[in-house]
Amino acid sequence: MCEMCDGKSWEQVREQNRKRIARYGYTTVLVEGSPGSPPFGYTMGLTKSGHPELLVTGLDARAAQAMLTLFATMVLSGQESFVPGLALLGDECSVYSLEVVHPEDVLIWAHELYGCRMSAIQLVWTDVEGRFPWAPNANPELLQPLHGILPPSWGAG
Repeated sequence: MCEMCDGKSWEQVREQNRKRIARYGYTTVLVEGSPGSPPFGYTMGLTKSGHPELLVTGLDARAAQAMLTLFATMVLSGQESFVPGLALLGDECSVYSLEVVHPEDVLIWAHELYGCRMSAIQLVWTDVEGRFPWAPNANPELLQPLHGILPPSWGAG
């Protein structure tokens, strides 16, 4: 999963990302987790279309890729535009859009490409019981670090 770990140089990965963005309108970056640091993934390329990049945390690579692909495709086709505070309610999972406060600290490749023009929305997902991570009875095993500030109406518990 780590292209640089597999021997590619920074320049090779950057060029590959640029080619994917040119071809598909975006690409995804998936970051493996480690003890105490859950995995995360994000888009790169939505900035070019005037939309914030998308970030998900706490999902394995396959689930993160699926979620990012679904929502990036919706953005690029004009079906959806994510803004802070948007809640999408689904049968199996709901998603809340949270503005990422310091995207440059998390979306490293996107920041390298777009600099300060880049902004990001974190897609915070519910557990199987429909609970967001800030709910008092949320599953503590589902680590989903938040990279933004919740509106006061949502509370943190």
